[in-house]
Amino acid sequence: MNKLSEFDYYEPATLAEAYDLLEKFGTEAKVLAGGTDMLVMNKKSAFAKVEKSDCNVHNRLIADTCATTTEVKRVYDLKNVINLKKIKPILNEIAVKGDKLTIGALATMTQINLNESVKKHFPALAAAAGRMGSPLVRNIATMGGNVANSSPAGETLFVLLALEAKVLVGGKAGNRTIDINDFFVHVGKNSLKPGEIILAFELESTGSCNAYKRFSPRHSMDLVVVGVCANLWMDGKVCKKANIGLGAVAITPIHAVSAEKYLVGKELTDDVIKEAAKLAAGDAKPISDIRASAEYRTHLVEVLTKRTIKEALA
Repeated sequence: MNKLSEFDYYEPATLAEAYDLLEKFGTEAKVLAGGTDMLVMNKKSAFAKVEKSDCNVHNRLIADTCATTTEVKRVYDLKNVINLKKIKPILNEIAVKGDKLTIGALATMTQINLNESVKKHFPALAAAAGRMGSPLVRNIATMGGNVANSSPAGETLFVLLALEAKVLVGGKAGNRTIDINDFFVHVGKNSLKPGEIILAFELESTGSCNAYKRFSPRHSMDLVVVGVCANLWMDGKVCKKANIGLGAVAITPIHAVSAEKYLVGKELTDDVIKEAAKLAAGDAKPISDIRASAEYRTHLVEVLTKRTIKEALA
């Protein structure tokens, strides 16, 4: 593993200072929440050759060809790191107001896992936070960083999708709310605008029952191979509404739309759950990589969806 890049480090005391720094450094700025993704990505980052040409107007006038130089740069480089931890009193709180639960972007996975309100109303999220990495990682890693990194295998991403979270973001132009369904764009890409920071997540308790399952070779230390979150609204034994979030089976976390539609209006018998699990597997679009084949991931979606629905109903 390589050493960290050399970079300039900033600790703004207010959001206004953070926004000023983001505006000043633009694309050369990286926001540090917990750092468990960003710093590791930088250390693991490969080096690539980048060609630079001096083909400006002056050179074209005095020569037939332009000089080209080659530089070696990291694929994932750090130049200006803006640590948000000094703003922690604003950004790491978990608060309940009526039916709404607000989780600050800098709330750690340990905070979320142990919070009584999260465990009571959103046990799937508490469970997901408790499965990410090791205890040492969970004490540092934040949900804001996990979501901003926007990996399809992100531990909380598909859970937030099923729980219908709202993402509260802020920047110099003001604050806005992004529906979680509109947040993820591609692998590692999201709908944050330049200069924006995730401030918090808002969840509404609506009487649903939810559960989470994931598969990885080891209990917690490995990345998610497949993750499933089921969030069900029940009227007795009949399903009124269903959200099933899938992780690590597409370029973003996705809904198992076919399974969700199938469950609505039905009594959730073993046969219905089994059919829904098959439909969820059909909704997945996984790839084969070093962690699992596409075929194995598809099989895992079916198995985990069935188990997750049953656990949510228990």
